Amino acid sequence: MSVNFASNAPSASIERLALELSSAAADLARRGWTPASSGNFSARLDPLRIAITVSGCDKGRLTPGDIMPMDDQAHALGDSRRPSAEARLHAQIYRLLPQTGAVLHTHSVTQTVASRHFSGAGHVCLA
Repeated sequence: MSVNFASNAPSASIERLALELSSAAADLARRGWTPASSGNFSARLDPLRIAITVSGCDKGRLTPGDIMPMDDQAHALGDSRRPSAEARLHAQIYRLLPQTGAVLHTHSVTQTVASRHFSGAGHVCLA
């Protein structure tokens, strides 16, 4: 999978990023990494705005219309829909790591099983 989210662009088009995010989501869904409405994706529009998936949408059927704008504090901009449940996490990543162009947060079955299995340890050690 190769997606180019232009994080250095002064202001990216939400339409272009929505197409790129929906394309990436389709690829990740084919791999089984985003069953149903799990996972959430975003891309930086500019330093203060983010394009993010709408809450509750099926990532395997994601369309550009399922992407909405929000500010860097995870507040919806000009859209009555709710951003992803993980919107604040995405906003924090963009604030703390200004070079970040996109966040593709998946919830694969394997990943979910591993996190449940190791939850008592508080960490997962990958060797």
